[in-house]
Amino acid sequence: MEAGNPGAGASAPGEPGVRAVVPASPTVNATVAAAAGGGAEFAEAASAALALAVAEGPSCNTAALFVRLQSVMSDHVGPFRTEAGLATALQQVRALRAEMGTAPPGKPQPHDLTRIDWFDLRQALLVAESVILAATARTESRGAHQREDFPVMDENWVLNQTLQLEAGGLRLSRIAVRVTP
Repeated sequence: MEAGNPGAGASAPGEPGVRAVVPASPTVNATVAAAAGGGAEFAEAASAALALAVAEGPSCNTAALFVRLQSVMSDHVGPFRTEAGLATALQQVRALRAEMGTAPPGKPQPHDLTRIDWFDLRQALLVAESVILAATARTESRGAHQREDFPVMDENWVLNQTLQLEAGGLRLSRIAVRVTP
């Protein structure tokens, strides 16, 4: 290993100092899961993440998709919201997700900004959908959440909403807020 270069060592042929990306085996995933205190679910998630990291997808213009996402969120999920606007936003966010594909563009390369942007866009779309789902469910106006179709606070909404990512998508739950006198 070269001094001062932690990436040197297991290099790809012809590329000194560049480590090849190799998917982990099920044995490695099980070992990592056990070390992290996780079980089969953790191993499955780790395996899926590693498979996505080395997947090769078609080209997509992530910069243009980001601009469109920003426009959707600004136009329909800004400070003043309506059910119709939120429904339009959800439809457009899901269309953007379909357009970006299910695998990052190109072959895995070290420091590949196009692939990094794809993963950033993937997360931004997840956050956008989370905001839209929570805003749609909250049928009142409170704080920074202002619904033009529900302009007043509703005391039945003294609660927090949580979202959990599951295999089938996002699951919205509500948790009562304990109000102390």
